[in-house]
Amino acid sequence: MFKHPWNKPLDIIITFSFAALLFFVPLFFYPTSSELFEFNKMILTYILTGFITTFWLIKIIINKQLVLRKSFLNLTVLLFLLGQLITTLFSINPHTSIWGYYSRFHGGLASTISYSLLFYIALNHFSQDSQKPKLKLLLYSALSTSTLISLYGILEHFGIDKHLWVQDVQNRVFSTLGQPNWLSAYLVAILPFPLLIALNSKEKKISLLLGLVAFANFITILYTKSRSGIGTTFIILFLIILYQLTKLKKATHTRSRFLGLLLLLVTSLAIIGSPWSPNPQNIQDSLKVGGPLWPQLEPYLNQVNLTTQLKPLDISALPEENQKQLIAQADGRPYGGSNSWDIRQVVWQGAVNLFKSHPLTGTGPETFAYAYYWTRPAAHNLLSEWDFLYNKAHNEYLNFLATTGLIGISTYLILILSTLILLIRLYRQYPAHQTITISFILSYLSILITNYFGFSVVTVATFFFLTPALALAYTSSQFNTFSFGPGWSFSKKDLKKLKNNVTTPSLSMLQYIAITLLTLIFVFWFSLILKHWLADRHYAKGKALSQNGYLSQAIPSLESAVNLYPGEPTFRSILAETYANAALATKQQYDSLDQEQAKLLQKAALAQQQNYTKLALDNINQTLDQNPHHLNFIKSKAKVYLSLAQIDPQYYQLTLDTLLRATQLAPTDPKLLYNIGLLYIQLDNLPQAKIALRQAIDLKPNYDHAIAELIKLYQQEDNQDHIQKLKDQLLFYYPDHPFAATLE
Repeated sequence: MFKHPWNKPLDIIITFSFAALLFFVPLFFYPTSSELFEFNKMILTYILTGFITTFWLIKIIINKQLVLRKSFLNLTVLLFLLGQLITTLFSINPHTSIWGYYSRFHGGLASTISYSLLFYIALNHFSQDSQKPKLKLLLYSALSTSTLISLYGILEHFGIDKHLWVQDVQNRVFSTLGQPNWLSAYLVAILPFPLLIALNSKEKKISLLLGLVAFANFITILYTKSRSGIGTTFIILFLIILYQLTKLKKATHTRSRFLGLLLLLVTSLAIIGSPWSPNPQNIQDSLKVGGPLWPQLEPYLNQVNLTTQLKPLDISALPEENQKQLIAQADGRPYGGSNSWDIRQVVWQGAVNLFKSHPLTGTGPETFAYAYYWTRPAAHNLLSEWDFLYNKAHNEYLNFLATTGLIGISTYLILILSTLILLIRLYRQYPAHQTITISFILSYLSILITNYFGFSVVTVATFFFLTPALALAYTSSQFNTFSFGPGWSFSKKDLKKLKNNVTTPSLSMLQYIAITLLTLIFVFWFSLILKHWLADRHYAKGKALSQNGYLSQAIPSLESAVNLYPGEPTFRSILAETYANAALATKQQYDSLDQEQAKLLQKAALAQQQNYTKLALDNINQTLDQNPHHLNFIKSKAKVYLSLAQIDPQYYQLTLDTLLRATQLAPTDPKLLYNIGLLYIQLDNLPQAKIALRQAIDLKPNYDHAIAELIKLYQQEDNQDHIQKLKDQLLFYYPDHPFAATLE
């Protein structure tokens, strides 16, 4: 079959674009975005996917033929994509289901289409004989990036950038991924490749180099202190050990490497520690103050009358916070941050309840943040993160179950099962490539495990879709294809000229038109994504200015964000709040003027105030027209009304009506009821205020603010019985609460 001379440069562009995807996306973040990490990684993925797809389609047009490699994964990926499309059509908010939840971005239909395109193009592009050797370039790109990310993570642990972050990045590193769990999930997906190649390569230099890469990855995973990531790493390492044990007899050159690397990893674990094992500093601290040397193991040892405790715990020697925590535990009351497992169990229950109410198509991809409040368990109020907005179920499978229903979860599980079957089949059929194939299997398995305890992010999702495509392209050299289009047709004389490079076949007018259209489509796609990125920068700047009180500077930035990307209601909600605050600020400035100045500026100030008020109301109404399901937008409307109520008291009733509407979406949210109680107090409706505050306390028995406000109401009635009961309740949860001291 004739191949057009343009094939070679097009192949080079596509190959290097894939390498760029694996190299740059994990590294890319931008400090002035509203979300530094995931947003920018998704934007870059969109651009590179569009670039790769454009050149792949141009290659098809030039060759007048589309040749696709046959694989049952073609069908399962398409089936999954179709499932996402159907659930998007029935979504409670299609905009979110297409583009993803704002601040997460990944997971919408647009990202799924991008990953699916990458799968199909990678499978067919790298299955070409001329491109198989280039697969090493992708491996080197991924390993190089993971090395840079790991080195940065290790430096983070030693404080290289601790002054730049609010988070305690030294305690739990996140490097360029933005969150410890995301970093560990990414690195454990990479880890099998350098580790297994280092153990089995016959070239000592490669073995040493990749051994160091694997070691850096492992150290960084430990520094994340991610339970899911470290636990998954232990599982993957255990499977690697089992695999290597089967090879020790056949390949004697791997024994010393295997034992050396195993000793290195165990030593690192002993020095750094893990969520389930102490490090030397932990042991030293325990020797000073007493208590178990290995607290995580202690409950199991106690069952067989063993212990790691050498002397009793001296509570007085502990830091004050630790003392309070132990006392609270002894009294059976919560203190400090909730256990991540406890949080997950509650959120998972809410996700299951949500699925039961929308079993077939769910609520729509990426709508968990809106719909979770409908079925949010009241037990969530007893957790330390009770007032956090949960935009994911912290379990990828339950997230699909809740937001895409049976259609989404079934197609997702079919895709996973078919990929596992494919990878296992490749491992058995191609023994010469077993080291790489088992690396792909373990990498994919690590994604499945970490997704169970968390959720997929851009870098991990890219691996999820590329793993089967690249594994299939790398291992099997003989495969069937099906093609569409006639291809090039020449006489023997013409073919002879072409082979002798006498001439190059010219493209038809139709081909030029098709290539031009493709180029224009890519330019449109690029400009659309760029506008989104620029709009976010304006939004981030405007939001920061607004929060710091620079309202006049914030408004132009937020208006620019809305003008660049009018379809995003998140921008309008903050703009509406800023307009309302500007209206209030205008009134306050006018009220502070002396009588003579006030007369001169009365008309202008009133006009400006009315204009800001109108703009605030228009924008918040448009926000809720675009997305009436987001609780945050309803709260934003309440904030707008509350600001305007300080100008015109009639807005207090509108604020109350808005919050009452919000309780229909979030019936177990005690903060809404608390604020409703405060508004009833403002409106001098004390009986309703008491009812609302009591309901808030019933939902959250340790709600100190609600208890304090209800006590104040009972003080007005001098109802000592209720005051004493509420005081006892407050002191049970907060023995040192300052408000309780005022009741003596």
